[in-house]
Amino acid sequence: MVSFILQKSVYDKIRTDITTKTGRDSTSIQIKYMYVVNRLNYVKQFKKDVYAEGVPMNTEILTELFGKGSDVKNILKKLEEFKFIIKVKDSKFRQNSACYLLHPTIEVENVLQVDFNELDSALINKVDAHNKSMNCFKNQLLALKNHVSLNHLGKEYLKRKYDLIQDGCNTAVEPSDFGLKAIHDGKFFAIRPDIKSRVYTNFTSLSRCHRKYIEINGGPMLMTDISNSQILLTVPLLHRYWAKKSGVGLTNLPQDVNAFQVLAESGAFYECMANCIGLKFYNADERGAFKKQIFREIWFSKNSKRMTKIKKAFKNQFPTVFKIIWELKNEKHNEFAIKLQQFEASILIDKVWKKMYKLGKIVFTLHDAIICSSVSDLELAEKFIQDEMEKYRIKPKFKREHEEFINVAA
Repeated sequence: MVSFILQKSVYDKIRTDITTKTGRDSTSIQIKYMYVVNRLNYVKQFKKDVYAEGVPMNTEILTELFGKGSDVKNILKKLEEFKFIIKVKDSKFRQNSACYLLHPTIEVENVLQVDFNELDSALINKVDAHNKSMNCFKNQLLALKNHVSLNHLGKEYLKRKYDLIQDGCNTAVEPSDFGLKAIHDGKFFAIRPDIKSRVYTNFTSLSRCHRKYIEINGGPMLMTDISNSQILLTVPLLHRYWAKKSGVGLTNLPQDVNAFQVLAESGAFYECMANCIGLKFYNADERGAFKKQIFREIWFSKNSKRMTKIKKAFKNQFPTVFKIIWELKNEKHNEFAIKLQQFEASILIDKVWKKMYKLGKIVFTLHDAIICSSVSDLELAEKFIQDEMEKYRIKPKFKREHEEFINVAA
């Protein structure tokens, strides 16, 4: 059994308009079209950090997956004509590849889960085999199944909004509610694509506003995450690069690297950068938008000599930091982002989560955050994170989400 995430309008249109050359209905052909839209929906739901850049589609890989004779280019073209997908850019790293997003007209439509079995298509057999081969993070998956559910407020929310009468009913829901509906139906997953990557679970796709509807081991969902984590975790990568290139270790760090670390640890980096370009924040949304812009222009962008106001200010303020980040992105622009995520995972998953799991704690990871079911476990997680980060000469601060959820669940 394989489940696709599809908009109802997409499902209906493909079932009606996609036929054989003789005009006959063919589920096996239609599934190929649905697979493409499902892949975009899946990445958007469960890997939001990946989706933003566009989801790569390689015609050679899709042809191998769909079977010889499949006109992949025509499938993609037809889906564009239907206004289900849009091509955002060609890939420079692989031939016959392009990156796609869902078309804005269907991106906000309600989605439902459509189940297929091996008799529907040979493609379903291949997708099922691929899913089973993925590195399932079994311990987190087992904990999800045994300890995570919706509280009474979450059940009431879904019942009131969608008139859900029974568990597992296949009702189309808003994309932002899909993660909540999956937990309601007991459809859990925990995947770690490789041994260095992040873990993706139901919590990855859960909207922030829905966390108050989650129950862990009978109590509210509690979470602590590292403040300014990507900025802070940049510091050890800067140290490592400087020590290797300079040949003198960390005894003679440039002044701007030290200044960058002070701002990273204090949480004042974004305010410093805003001040450099004469910008003031009047609310949290403005600060959040500025933060995304900094990452987009400096951390995760392709190297370019074109200097924006932010890039120019950052280079003037932190010339060594700018140069190291530039050099780390020189061959492949997303390499630095990958290194940051791997470093984050090495601490949060391979150290902190494993220590807590061995102590018998009910604990989950959400990128730079630890999720658990008691305040004492939050405190233990923070201690373990501090202990690990001290090894890299950095001092983290934490943001907690728990008081409001305790009050809601009470």
